[in-house]
Amino acid sequence: DRGSASLEAHRRCQGRPVSVNTKVAAERGIKVVNLPGRNSRAVAEFTIGLIFSQMKKIAECHADMKRGVWRGDCYRFENAPRELPGLAAGLIGLGSVGKLLAPMLQCLGMSVSAFDPYLDPQSLRDIQVTPLDLDTRLAQSDIVSLHARLTSENFEMIGEKQLRMMKPSAHLINTARGGLVDHRALYRALKGGWIAGAALD
Repeated sequence: DRGSASLEAHRRCQGRPVSVNTKVAAERGIKVVNLPGRNSRAVAEFTIGLIFSQMKKIAECHADMKRGVWRGDCYRFENAPRELPGLAAGLIGLGSVGKLLAPMLQCLGMSVSAFDPYLDPQSLRDIQVTPLDLDTRLAQSDIVSLHARLTSENFEMIGEKQLRMMKPSAHLINTARGGLVDHRALYRALKGGWIAGAALD
């Protein structure tokens, strides 16, 4: 209401104004301000939470306990949750979230490599992150974590071919855009045991 004496600010905690009709806002004289990186630390920390949940089977066992099922099999030696030191984390995209996440994973004893075609490989080495091509990154990682911006070039970049490249013991984490993953292929991968699990924001 232009006649109002006060203006109310509306905030959306997203990486970009993807759900804001900027055309209508411009027509009505409403300013739209984008603050990139504002929620980067929150996303990086949430990614750590999903990694722990996946690797320690927290969500899986909690869901069964709510149904009254005790999953003793999860704690047998051969099925015991894996410890993080020594595991390899592969980051796809090393923007503001990836750059915050990398040292967190390193502090947990994980080796970190990344694929980001828009960054100079030396800039990755400067923060002790190994630059690798996408196929190598997928094949070698115990955890593949997506942090790329969604574009027409990388829509469903993680499809059947890429999922089949991953280790059967690997986990896929996506706290970026859903469109980076072909979800039908991911469903087949989980049902078929191509990978061990996935956590999606």
